[in-house]
Amino acid sequence: MLTSKNVAIFAGLSAACVTFYYLQSTTFASNLSADMASPSRQQAHEPTVDDLRIFLSHTWLPVPTVKVTIQNTHPTATLSFLTWDTPIDKSSLNTGVLQMTDAVSGEAVEGPGLKLNRLLPPPRDDVVELAAQDVVEVEIELKAPWIPSSNKLVKVHAEGAWRAVWTKAKDEVADDELNAMSGPGVLQGPFRSVRDVELELSER
Repeated sequence: MLTSKNVAIFAGLSAACVTFYYLQSTTFASNLSADMASPSRQQAHEPTVDDLRIFLSHTWLPVPTVKVTIQNTHPTATLSFLTWDTPIDKSSLNTGVLQMTDAVSGEAVEGPGLKLNRLLPPPRDDVVELAAQDVVEVEIELKAPWIPSSNKLVKVHAEGAWRAVWTKAKDEVADDELNAMSGPGVLQGPFRSVRDVELELSER
């Protein structure tokens, strides 16, 4: 038979359990919120070329224009890269780094596939430095003799390979590293824009 004393003890234990559970739940929620607010705690890793993400959008100035945004998504590391044969290279349209397809038929809009003979070593001005989470943006006009002038709907994406990426600031890249564009301290690998951008080839 439960006495008033036993009831009081039982009630006290129940209250303590509820309080303990509440404190545990609150602590878990607080830690989860902290982890979500600080992604670097979850995402810290050795930098790779995959940390450089390419996003495309479009505008008209007054011709159809693709805005290329490259973001260093690494939570802590600075990355510097050679712009040659990347989407922000001024020749990216003619070299085929920026590729177009007919949005209706899916057929490729063939460009000249220009092959460039570049003077070595690369100019230091052709190296872009991005701190963690920083971006660089460049606008590329879709204007060339081989591009259809009719009101054609096209999809554009960027695809290629990074020639040289360094996991340090631009001024820390030594001259011999820049000349070689390869070696133990240089990252290389393929890239593709996150998604295609669709636009109409008509002047405004």
